[in-house]
Amino acid sequence: NLPPLEIIDCKVETEVPQGMLFGGLSVNATDYNKSLRETEELRINKTIEIWNRVIQIKQDYVEAYLYLAGIFQKLHDFEQVRILKEKALIAYDMRILNKDFMDDAIIDKSILLKELYGTERAIEYMQKILSENADENLPESRNWIIGLKNS
Repeated sequence: NLPPLEIIDCKVETEVPQGMLFGGLSVNATDYNKSLRETEELRINKTIEIWNRVIQIKQDYVEAYLYLAGIFQKLHDFEQVRILKEKALIAYDMRILNKDFMDDAIIDKSILLKELYGTERAIEYMQKILSENADENLPESRNWIIGLKNS
């Protein structure tokens, strides 16, 4: 038995906030916040530029792709995140071929495969690697990570 709800349409006007900054110079807070956003955008763009240069110099530097993917994740550019992580997979392959941190690269690649394509793809990859490198006696910890046990 509540009375009908009465909706009143109203308009509220406010002034743009002002602040004191830089020795008494009056600064519009909206402009100040905009300048902060622009500064952050410049820093992000500079960081992206630096990591892209690093990749040009050392194409198997997996971490550079993953750092960039993290930046684009924060920017909500998920397609770019996916592309960079797929490039990281290729960089892992380069590391593995060069036997550069091979054990870690194999594990890290399987983790990234799981993230991108699911658990089955990661396990399939690890089983393939373990069977190809059976004579190299990979450490037991490598098998444990994916839940495989050598009999």
